[in-house]
Amino acid sequence: MARWHRLAAAVLAWGCAGTLAQTVSLPPSEALACMTPPEAERGTPAYPQALVDARIGDTIKVELVFTGPQASPEVRLLEDRVHDRVLTESVRQHVSAWRVPCMRAGGEPVRIAQTYVFRPDDGRNVVALPPRDAGEAARERQRQCLTRITPDSLPDYPTRARSAEEQGSFLVRLRFATAVDAPDMQIVAGPRSSALRRALADFVPGYRLPCHAGEGPVSLDFLFVFRLQDTRRVVLEDMTLTRFLGAAREVPPARFDTGAMGCPFDLRVQHFQPFKPHVVGQLGEARPERLDLIEWLSRIELKVERPTALALLGEEFTLSVPCGTLNF
Repeated sequence: MARWHRLAAAVLAWGCAGTLAQTVSLPPSEALACMTPPEAERGTPAYPQALVDARIGDTIKVELVFTGPQASPEVRLLEDRVHDRVLTESVRQHVSAWRVPCMRAGGEPVRIAQTYVFRPDDGRNVVALPPRDAGEAARERQRQCLTRITPDSLPDYPTRARSAEEQGSFLVRLRFATAVDAPDMQIVAGPRSSALRRALADFVPGYRLPCHAGEGPVSLDFLFVFRLQDTRRVVLEDMTLTRFLGAAREVPPARFDTGAMGCPFDLRVQHFQPFKPHVVGQLGEARPERLDLIEWLSRIELKVERPTALALLGEEFTLSVPCGTLNF
């Protein structure tokens, strides 16, 4: 920890302690997790050499609509403009073999947004931006109806844990099978403290999701923070995009022009990597042109050791995005 603090003093800092809090966010998309072929094996659409030689490029954004676990996707263009016909057909052929085998037969369609950037002046030629689950808005609406059937609003902070100075943050995933049943609990990340884990196990059965439509399980992620007063903790300072990328363990491939996104602008990041994607929100006016960038940023992991990553669970910071181009 001390070594990282010296290397990135502008990124990490010490903060004062709070007491106990919780926040709720969406878990990673199950559809994206089970989609075949796996993301690392999907490759990119063909870029005919004749178009490369003619210096013809394009950015093609599509929505893939899956209606069943073994159904090929319907491909819809997301931008109302003229695209290169050959490259559009190349994208259609490339995604035709994709499937979402974990989706429920007869259930709501799964909608995945995917962007491909074709550039003849780059040795890679084609960059696939991270896919996005376009159904997150519906999942977000379900989150809003979360309620408790017991009077307690926060888990107990056991005296035994306080006496032993046990503290920390837990990322907990709750899975609701119906509108009326208590959820199943999975601790994704957190301290080993048995007392704190029992406190969570006693608390979570009080949750209900009354708007559950009965079309398969619904999962939600909870951040529970147990922290003693008057103790120091590691926090993330507000930073620029350049500084954030400079502190990354690895920067995934991407091509972005933030000039087309209403730059400069600020994003609010809640840190969760490597345990799940960061939660990234827009400050001020929200613009759909930024969604691919937000998805990409959510996947970037800071170069810190696991104990520091646990200490940073749920920490928030503002990320300032300037005007310019990103090409990785």
